[in-house]
Amino acid sequence: MSNSRLIVTGIFLVAIGWLYFSPPSFNVTNGPLTVTCRPLGLGFIDEVSVLSTHNYGADRSEVSHYADEQEKSSGFKGLAAEVRVSVAASCNEARMNRQTDLFLVVAAGMVVLYLKRTRHAEVKSAQQSTPTEGEESI
Repeated sequence: MSNSRLIVTGIFLVAIGWLYFSPPSFNVTNGPLTVTCRPLGLGFIDEVSVLSTHNYGADRSEVSHYADEQEKSSGFKGLAAEVRVSVAASCNEARMNRQTDLFLVVAAGMVVLYLKRTRHAEVKSAQQSTPTEGEESI
């Protein structure tokens, strides 16, 4: 494997690893809270539902505090639960977007490596088909 293919492979592996293991995050609309969701690398199997509140990471208490504050300031009963469900749904969306990005990077990496391989094969066959000095072509 040539050095350029090793470099390209390394770059794509780092990008894939970052997309898979780093947590996606988003800002809550009309609020100062930034929610960090669980990375793709954790738990596809243990999730109970699509709107599971376990999709966001260690800042679960911050989300609960923010939801309770919103309910108290608005005076609307049930707003805290609605905010929690909205945050969980937004985390699911952020994780799905991250998964889409991961698939696109994997596909782009496969295409680039395939093109590099075919180009390398074409160059190699062209070098073998050209006669060297002192040889006659038939």
